[in-house]
Amino acid sequence: MMPSKVRTQVQLEPRQYDRLKELAHERRQSLSRVLRTILDDALKLEGEVTAGAVRDARLAFVGSGRDADGKRDVARHHDKYLYGAGR
Repeated sequence: MMPSKVRTQVQLEPRQYDRLKELAHERRQSLSRVLRTILDDALKLEGEVTAGAVRDARLAFVGSGRDADGKRDVARHHDKYLYGAGR
């Protein structure tokens, strides 16, 4: 059974620690809670960026099935282009 939380140690720069303390005070939450929230938000954003990058790559692929002369029917008529007009 996995514990509900895993203890870890993170070294922060003084400015990061100071800002984290300010946020914790403003939100009336523990430093740990604020840090977990920030981390969750960053990981969610990273996932969205990754999904967006995949989507962009897929869209870039659309229409790439043209040959050097710009013909768009290469996939449909590949035999014609590979073996000549007789097929």
